[in-house]
Amino acid sequence: EQVIQREYDPVSQNPKCAQAPKGGSMNRMYRKLSWCLLATLWLSACPREEDPHEPNNTFAEATVLSPNTPLEGRVLQNDPDIFAFDAQEGSPLTFQLTDRNEKDENCVILSVYDASETALYKEEQASCPHRSAGSETTGDVTLTIPEEGYDFTLTIQTPTAQRYYLRLDEMGQADNVFVFSWDYRLTITQ
Repeated sequence: EQVIQREYDPVSQNPKCAQAPKGGSMNRMYRKLSWCLLATLWLSACPREEDPHEPNNTFAEATVLSPNTPLEGRVLQNDPDIFAFDAQEGSPLTFQLTDRNEKDENCVILSVYDASETALYKEEQASCPHRSAGSETTGDVTLTIPEEGYDFTLTIQTPTAQRYYLRLDEMGQADNVFVFSWDYRLTITQ
């Protein structure tokens, strides 16, 4: 297939027809760009199962957890997930968070609050893209990472019976083009 382009003769100011080269580099570039655009639109339009726990972005909307019952959800950039649990006095409370996707870009910040919504533990900066194995204790809260990666265990010493909150924030990477999300499994034991 040949493309006919109109050009103007600079001397006579009359249009003249010229044949564009077939299969030129511009055609290849447009073809590649078209495929990239099509793939981008297709990926952004792919339906994903909604998180059944939304809305759970505030303390008032927090999803109440049941002990020893795994909960599966999805955390999105700029859309925190908040969970609540009514703890008994003097018994350690453990939140276990497991990444179901094992993506390399997860960038979660974990926070724990008491019933008055006072932070008992709050990471100031996410460790992206992954964290090293180890433990960190702040007050009554211990964060444990059993292996390098994305699985976390938060243990809270509960000096009084009250409601505690766990907040998950996905901080995302600067190079994300679309809203980033990842799927997790959360289990609480006491």
